[in-house]
Amino acid sequence: MHLVSAIIVGSSSDSESLSAVIGKKSPLQYNNSSEDDDDVKFSCGKKRRLNVTERYKNVSNKMAKYCPICSYKTDDNKLTRHIGIKHEKCLKYPANRSLKKIGMTLGKESRRSISLVLMSNIKEKMGPYWGDVSFRRIAFQLCVI
Repeated sequence: MHLVSAIIVGSSSDSESLSAVIGKKSPLQYNNSSEDDDDVKFSCGKKRRLNVTERYKNVSNKMAKYCPICSYKTDDNKLTRHIGIKHEKCLKYPANRSLKKIGMTLGKESRRSISLVLMSNIKEKMGPYWGDVSFRRIAFQLCVI
């Protein structure tokens, strides 16, 4: 089914002028097509929450924190909780004091004015523009800000 687009512009002395586009879908609507999109899928008109890997790849989010013992990573304040639950045997006793010190160290690092971003994330965000040197210079200047 093909939709025909038309613009109706009307004006009268007793009403405000109005214009409408007929036959165009609203950008707020979504369709359930089977196309593979890289965008976040919508269900019931709401954005779904990003998982840890997607948040990790997002450049504008908080700094990722890594567990020094296993491959766990997070961008929330849950690393000390993870270490306390999963790696309690690796901590010096008293464990509460050790966890408090670990939390203070991580807190200082996350409040620094410098955030490290993986170059692969920037390259992925830039996409086809990565090959152009002038765009890479602009990206570098934006990262330094």
